[in-house]
Amino acid sequence: MRLSKILGGALVVAFAAVGFGSFAFHSGGVAECEGCHSMHDAKSLDGNLLTKIDPSSTCLNCHGTSPTNPTSTYHVATLNAAYPGTMPGELTPGGDFGWLLVDFAYSYDTNGDGTLEPFTEPGQTHGHNIIAADYGFTVDTDYPQAPGGGTSPFNSASLGCQSCHDPHGKGRLLYNGAGAAFTYGGTGSGQPIYTSGSYYTSTTGNGLPKANTYGGLGHAAQGAPTGLAVGLYRLLWGPASPDKPANAAFNSYAIAIAPSSYNRSEDTAQTRVAYGGAGTADNWGNWCGACHSGYNVPAGDNGHHPTGATLGAGSLGAAVGSEATNYNAYVSSGKLDGDPNKAYSSLVPFAEATTSIPSLAAHAGTDTVVARTRGAIDGGEQVVCLTCHRAHASGFVDALRFDYGYEFMTKGGNYIGSDNPVITGGRAPAQHRGRTVAMWKRAYYERTAANWFGPYDRVLCNKCHAQD
Repeated sequence: MRLSKILGGALVVAFAAVGFGSFAFHSGGVAECEGCHSMHDAKSLDGNLLTKIDPSSTCLNCHGTSPTNPTSTYHVATLNAAYPGTMPGELTPGGDFGWLLVDFAYSYDTNGDGTLEPFTEPGQTHGHNIIAADYGFTVDTDYPQAPGGGTSPFNSASLGCQSCHDPHGKGRLLYNGAGAAFTYGGTGSGQPIYTSGSYYTSTTGNGLPKANTYGGLGHAAQGAPTGLAVGLYRLLWGPASPDKPANAAFNSYAIAIAPSSYNRSEDTAQTRVAYGGAGTADNWGNWCGACHSGYNVPAGDNGHHPTGATLGAGSLGAAVGSEATNYNAYVSSGKLDGDPNKAYSSLVPFAEATTSIPSLAAHAGTDTVVARTRGAIDGGEQVVCLTCHRAHASGFVDALRFDYGYEFMTKGGNYIGSDNPVITGGRAPAQHRGRTVAMWKRAYYERTAANWFGPYDRVLCNKCHAQD
């Protein structure tokens, strides 16, 4: 089609300008209609006239990679990922849906009788199983409903990109005049979205609504909006968003600021997204709890880790009540003398106790400036769902940011891959679980093990709990 040829070349160029304040296509709100819909050549069967067979396939037409659509900032799925074969290549904070396509296989002698028994770690265990039939993404067969769904579980057969993101981006952060607090609204707010709300630069003001300095009489001289708005973070649903999925009861806003360049190796410097809302109704536990309410347990209980609990400032090494202290001092297993100004880890992020966009923006970035590497030193930081899980998928089970399937993350100064000479003996398959060192390294966003971890590092739960 003519449209696809235009978009195929134009989008790559347009998104390359993201770092210069141009957030193309979506621009914080609804994109051009023809990017997703076809009036006379639609492929979907749902009556929405989509250019692909279902909503997620339509999204992945641009947000997925292919030989002619290379890795770039806005890609979230490696469409040809396979094991053995092509490793997922996207390194966005939310993860790569391509891990859903990767089934790891290995054999292990479980009872010591010398017989190797085959095991498979299905790709569908690696994250949210969006349904994108055009690209081989299918419904989760383990969970017919969202785990931890509580009293209003979300049906897995309905899960797609549109379950979390508003395809039309109608929700917005509003300008209410000089000195007034910003508020959230939806369609009909009377303020147009002029840019993305996912990013912010102090020089241009991107990420903050502002007064409309352009004026205008509006249609038939009925008046133009008096202020400008920005879109919601990542076009995620909010309470004032029209058209929310019927069985996803979003009752909070997802507050965060991301650096404009974020799909990248983290071997030299990490990618820090500044998550906010801790201690407010607009916290990430409430947002994720729209579908997983049974897991949104702020104080924790006998069956659930706390979500939305403030990191404690108790004595170093205490498992409970000293999470911030441990976080700021933890370097690796056995080493608890780190610099709090270098303590942040994107493998264990936290939410900050603020909803201020400029304050969050100061901490979002991809460099080694202290503002971006500092740990939990402001007070009020909280553990949230995203502390342990990626939003999309990862190279680990349950979309985790780090592995917890074996007591060691590293052995002999390297990852626990099948080609690590230290990984030997009868337990070796249960340790590497079909992965090479390169596969583990990719899952850890290309971190060189010796540069980022200790020689025998245990699970990163210890970043907060320091029990190793």
